Amino acid sequence: MKRQDDTGLSVKVTAFPASGMWGIRILRHGQIIRQTSVDSKRLISPAIAEELRMLNKCGDPSPMADAARDRLSAKKRSSLLYLQS
Repeated sequence: MKRQDDTGLSVKVTAFPASGMWGIRILRHGQIIRQTSVDSKRLISPAIAEELRMLNKCGDPSPMADAARDRLSAKKRSSLLYLQS
C-alpha cells in the first residue's frame, strides 16, 4: 500500500510474513525520512499516525501529517467529552 500527498510525502507498508512483522516507511520524494515496524496488523494505523505526528511536530509539515495530527487531537477531545459525561 502506498499513499502520497502533494508535497511528495508518502507512506509505504510492507509485510514480512516470515517474521510476522510489518514495516512502515515514511518517504519524501522516494527517500526514507522515518521508518518503524510493528508486530501486528492492527498497529499499522496508530504507528503511521504517530510517525506523521512526530514529523509534523519536528517542523516538517505536510497535508498528510497535518491531517494525522488533527485526527488524533479530535479523537482525544471526543474521548474526554465521553469521560466527562
